[in-house]
Amino acid sequence: MNAAQPNFGKDLGIRQIDPTKIKLADDQITTDKPFRNPRTHLNPDEMANKRESIRTLGIIKAPLVRPIQGDPSYTHQMIAGSLRLRCVLKLIDDDSECYNSETAEWQPSSQVYRTIKCQVRECDEETAIRISIAENLEHTQVPELDLMEYCQELVDLKNSNNTPKYTRTQIADLCNRSESWVSLTLQLNDLPSPYKKLMQNGRLSRTGAISMVLGTEKDNFEKVIDECEKEVRREAEEEEGEAKTEERYALADLEDAEIDMGIHEMKKDEVAHDAAKKRFKTAQKRVSVASEKRTTAKKKATEGVITADTVNKVIMQIPGAKKGKAKPLTAKTMRELHVEFTTCAITADDERLAAKVAIAVLELALGKRTTESLEKLITNEKLKLEDVPTITTSLEEIESEVDE
Repeated sequence: MNAAQPNFGKDLGIRQIDPTKIKLADDQITTDKPFRNPRTHLNPDEMANKRESIRTLGIIKAPLVRPIQGDPSYTHQMIAGSLRLRCVLKLIDDDSECYNSETAEWQPSSQVYRTIKCQVRECDEETAIRISIAENLEHTQVPELDLMEYCQELVDLKNSNNTPKYTRTQIADLCNRSESWVSLTLQLNDLPSPYKKLMQNGRLSRTGAISMVLGTEKDNFEKVIDECEKEVRREAEEEEGEAKTEERYALADLEDAEIDMGIHEMKKDEVAHDAAKKRFKTAQKRVSVASEKRTTAKKKATEGVITADTVNKVIMQIPGAKKGKAKPLTAKTMRELHVEFTTCAITADDERLAAKVAIAVLELALGKRTTESLEKLITNEKLKLEDVPTITTSLEEIESEVDE
C-alpha cells in the first residue's frame, strides 16, 4: 500500500482583503510555527522601484495569503508577496496619489487600496514554507544569504525532547532541492561575515563561495578573495583590450566600405554597391558589438562577480591555500577512474561539460586537484558552467542578421 500523499491545502480563490488586516510572516521561527518569509535582506532600490510600479500600474500579480484564527488584529497571513504588501502599506502611510486602473483616475492610496486582490489558500506550516521558498527561488531570486540563514534555522530547530524537528532530507524536500544542495547551502554559513556580504551584494557567486569553503582554510579566505578580485580585474582589462582592437578593425572596415559605396554609386555599379552596403552594415554591427564588449569589460573590472572558476584558479596558485596536497594517481587508481568515468553520465549532447570533465580528470590524474568522487567532480563542473556568461554574437550570426 502506498504511503498517504501529503495535503498541500485547499485553494479558496481570489478575494478582496483589507491590506492592513494581512499579517506578515513572523521574523522568528518556533517548533510550532517554523514558517517565516525566507527573504530578510531587502534592497532599498528594489523596494523603491516596486513601490513606484504599484503606485502607477497597480499590483500585477495577486499575493498569496492563508486565513488565520485567534488574532483580533489580522484575518490573513502573507505566504508569498510580502514585498508587494510592504509597498502598499508604505503608500497608504505616505498617503500617496495612486492610479486606479478601475476608474482610470489618480486617487489617494487609502482609497485605491482599501482592499487588494489576494489568492487565498488554506495550508499548514510546512506547505507555507514550500510555497514561500519556491516563489522566492523561482521569481524574486531570494539572496543566498537569506537561504543560508533560513536553512540553518530549520536545522537548529528542536522538538520538546531536544530532537531535531527537521532532517536535512526533509529540508531538501521542503525546498524542492537535493540534499547535497542543502548541505552545500549550510556549509556556506562557514564563510566569515565580509564574504557573506560579498554574496549579498552579488560580487561572489554561490558556486564561487562553495569553492572557497571546500577548498580553502579560513585563514586564507582574505588572501584568496584579494587575488580573485585582481584576477577578475586582469581578465576584464584583457577583454577590454581585445574589444578595443576589434573596434579599431571594425571602424577601419566601416570606413573602407563607406568609401567603396560612394565609388560604386558614382560608377552606377549596383551589384558592387550592394556588396559594399552589406559590408558597411556588417561593420556597423561589429562596431556596436565591440563597443558593448568594452562597456561590459569596464563594468566587470569594478563590479565583476567572483565565480568558482576564478576561485579554483587562484587556489591553485596560492601555496597552502588548498586543504591537503593533491598527489598524482597510481596506475591502478587511474584504471579504476577510467572505468568510473565511462559509466558516469557524461553524454555527447553536452560537449562543454564533457570537455570540462575530461580536463578535470586529467588534472586529477596529474595531481593538480583533489576530489572525493567523480560524481562530485562532475557536479562541480556543472556548477562552474552555470557561471559562464553568454557568448557574444559571432561574426557569422551578425552577417546572417544583415542578410535578413
